[in-house]
Amino acid sequence: MALSVIKVAYLYLPYISLMFQTVTFNEKDKKGRYDLARVFFINMRNKINLTLVLSILISIACVKESEKDKDQDLNCPTKSNNSIAGVACGKYKDIDEIENPEAPEVLLSIESRWIKPLTSIPNFSNNSRTSAVAIDHSSNVISVGFSHRTYGSFSYANAFLMKQNSAGDVLWSQHFGTNAIETANALVIDSDDNIYVAGRRVQAPDTLYNDAFVRKYDQSGELLWDKQFGSGASHEVFDAISLGPNNHILIGGYTTGNLAGFTNQGSDDAILMMIDNNGNVVWKNQFGTSGMDFIHSISSNDNSSFYVTGTTTGILDGVDFGNPIINTSIKSFISKYDNSGSLLWRKIIGAASGSAFISSSCLDSSGHLIVAGQTNMSINGEPVIGGIDGLIIKYDSSGNAIWTKILGTTKNSSFYSITCDTQGNSLATGYSQSPDLDELLAITVLSDDGTNLFSHTLGEANSTSHGYGIAVNDADEIVVVGEGSPYITTSASTINGGFIQKLKIND
Repeated sequence: MALSVIKVAYLYLPYISLMFQTVTFNEKDKKGRYDLARVFFINMRNKINLTLVLSILISIACVKESEKDKDQDLNCPTKSNNSIAGVACGKYKDIDEIENPEAPEVLLSIESRWIKPLTSIPNFSNNSRTSAVAIDHSSNVISVGFSHRTYGSFSYANAFLMKQNSAGDVLWSQHFGTNAIETANALVIDSDDNIYVAGRRVQAPDTLYNDAFVRKYDQSGELLWDKQFGSGASHEVFDAISLGPNNHILIGGYTTGNLAGFTNQGSDDAILMMIDNNGNVVWKNQFGTSGMDFIHSISSNDNSSFYVTGTTTGILDGVDFGNPIINTSIKSFISKYDNSGSLLWRKIIGAASGSAFISSSCLDSSGHLIVAGQTNMSINGEPVIGGIDGLIIKYDSSGNAIWTKILGTTKNSSFYSITCDTQGNSLATGYSQSPDLDELLAITVLSDDGTNLFSHTLGEANSTSHGYGIAVNDADEIVVVGEGSPYITTSASTINGGFIQKLKIND
């Protein structure tokens, strides 16, 4: 029964969020009234948090700032000496200053270039989210997510795809979906700057079943094709997408039904497909256990293999940590496949008394896999710090861990998204709880050897702000997307809903 409650809460998340959209998030005495909604609402991109209240993200290694620098507005000058006042140019909290006085020296600084609330753009509501982001070959910013739109007396989540130039100006935006739920969860850009968007849509207004979809757009925003994948009275969702060999596309997610040629193994099975650039299926796979199995990310950068990460609550490859509903154990898997879809190896992370949730991954320039998520247990000899901590692990091509980093405070921290730059660094975003349980967007940069170059949290008191996607280009410009309520409140801007923010790394 508990599994069913979790599944229903996820599948109808946009409806659930509507029930709570009148809640004032900065009134602490109301926290208990919306905590349940937030458990499901904060995990749209990474999906099921299962039995953990897997809250999120990071922060360590920050320079102490004077109290007068803690409150800035969007017109404030960028501070020097490893400051991030320019990141938000709004109020922010330095968790390490409060909880980690021994934090290592910060080796980088980050300044803000611009920030764009979705509510400042026509046709977007404050009940919105930016779920994923990419930067194309001309340094344009491409983002996807959802925004509620009103049809008669009802409001439904509709998906969006948006393109901005390097200065943040909106070049075009596309909204798709009708009087039913449709969300865009992931995107990838090919060598010609065509854009592929993956997500899920309700099959019809009079049904509650979901079909997965992939849509292809050219760089001008023209829809080239739309492919829908379903298996009748069931749920299919795509959460992950990556560019494969020969401009083929790799997509992953889950199904509660039976793809053609496959039989469901239990509750939710993971699904993995390769399609060509015209949307035709090259091969597909469905696998699972008697529990719930999901794919959260796919990473590929060569013509021979790719990596998949996900979570399971069942017995996968003979590994059994017990019933997660009883002992709160969630296992993550990291798999390597060849380009024909054959499994080369799989690693399982978890324990009977703890959980590991891998939500994102990237490949560095040396072909090493770097994964990010959250955990409440010691992994590879690294101790846990708080209740739930941010987790980053680097693997070689054979699946051996090169280094493991568990990052956090005495409260809860987690990573939602990670990306790799061309210099071997990895950049992650998510959120971290402050001592008074405010949820603050966080950014961390790790070097090739795992050195923490930069970690900081952004936000203000009585706010909730999460980073759901992150991208970086060769000029060391970062784009972070997510949701805040409110993220920053100043005379210039209040971010209540989805946002896109561009930052610059300085040595």
